[in-house]
Amino acid sequence: MNIVISGVCGLIGSELLRHYIKSDSCKNIYAVLRPCSDISSDQRWEKLKTWWSKFFDTSTYNYSKVHIVSYDFLSSRSDIEDLLINAGIDYFFHCAALTNLNLEYSEARVGNVTTTEYAISLAEKLPDLKRFVFFSTAFVSGTKTGTIREDDKNILKYNNSYERTKYEAELLVKASSLPYTILRPTIVVADSNTGYIKGTKVIYAIFKLWTTGFLKKAPLNKKGYGDIIPIDFIVKVSSYVVTTDKSLGQTYHLSSGYPPPRGMDIFRVATSTFNMPKPRIAPSWIVPIFVSNWFLHFVPSTLRSIIEQLKFFLPYLNSTKRFYSNDKIVSLLEGSGIKVPQFEEYKTNLFKFVKDTFWGKKALENKIFD
Repeated sequence: MNIVISGVCGLIGSELLRHYIKSDSCKNIYAVLRPCSDISSDQRWEKLKTWWSKFFDTSTYNYSKVHIVSYDFLSSRSDIEDLLINAGIDYFFHCAALTNLNLEYSEARVGNVTTTEYAISLAEKLPDLKRFVFFSTAFVSGTKTGTIREDDKNILKYNNSYERTKYEAELLVKASSLPYTILRPTIVVADSNTGYIKGTKVIYAIFKLWTTGFLKKAPLNKKGYGDIIPIDFIVKVSSYVVTTDKSLGQTYHLSSGYPPPRGMDIFRVATSTFNMPKPRIAPSWIVPIFVSNWFLHFVPSTLRSIIEQLKFFLPYLNSTKRFYSNDKIVSLLEGSGIKVPQFEEYKTNLFKFVKDTFWGKKALENKIFD
């Protein structure tokens, strides 16, 4: 098996890469890495390996199968295309994306739509390609309420540019000639078994503020839900869908199912893990004010950027009117041995890694063997 993975320094891409590095069935991995202004693709790869070595026993990792492809999907390069065309690529996992929720639409569109257009163009030239797996988000449903299913239409409004541009990218994939599968995770959290997580964005950013004492009261709706899904489940599903024709041309929610955990329950796990008092809750009417532009106007500039993060992240923990059906993926996984992780089963691991490593800054004394 020969594969392409884009976005290998991101949360999903890096874990998918690590999975296939350890897999005996995978012969060659072409890891697409975009060079940055101050660091080359090879240097980013070395940085990622150093990061892994802080937490995992990497002595058995077969790095020789990894081929770094310095490419940004925003320009046509015949040398890169020739390399992949002749590599006998079986599967293309397109994980690269701009996940910042506060980007202007034009910037988010380049990072999520234009890059996907180029990735499709490249993938369509691969003669042996069996599957193109596109990683989207369940939140492409925007402000739609009720039980959200994968084939629902009539999306009228989006909460941010990320949701909108990921949906637009989906449309490109569906209109292509590729043998595709689209995966839509909800909020991605730590490995359900080890607690490992790369990066502490989205809800982890909120809990980091809480555990460092910045927030005195949790600005949460007591009845709100936070649909979260562990990264190991996403990786298992990703490697499984390419093995069955049943997933060809299909879109799947990777979500908690009904009912997802409440935002308050996730907060209680965080405070318990860090040995903090149970969180006090701000009145529900405070939440929209707390994240409003009017309130931010009176916040000191040193804190404004932190509060602005909450403005975009909090709605995903306070939802009361929408639920993401995972019936399709549950049906597909029957007989595979892969189950949707249940919050009660993994909640004690949710914040264990970030506590033990001081939010990823400190290496583990006892490395993870996986």
